Amino acid sequence: MPILSIHDEILERKEAIGMAATVLAAISKDKHERAKFMSQRKDETDMTSNVLTVEKRGLMKVVRNMKDAGLPTEQIVQMSGLTVAEIEKLKAKGQEYYTPARLAKIANCL
Repeated sequence: MPILSIHDEILERKEAIGMAATVLAAISKDKHERAKFMSQRKDETDMTSNVLTVEKRGLMKVVRNMKDAGLPTEQIVQMSGLTVAEIEKLKAKGQEYYTPARLAKIANCL
């Protein structure tokens, strides 16, 4: 890469950082703009958290179904990326939740 293009790239980055610093300084001075910015960041963080939670719940449901279908734990580990301990813990949680008394109660509701 020629020295001139490296120099240009550095200047472009420096300009971008400078622009970001200017925007940040302007936002910091105005309480309303700062509150708006913080609210937008919180919304983005909440959305990301919600997406990750949904993905995890979906994975857990699939793993639980795999376990219920009788797939070997080693195969579930390969397919899900979870550890053996995580899968066994999930299995234990499922067994605690679906106790015979709870299953009977569910059956009576049907």
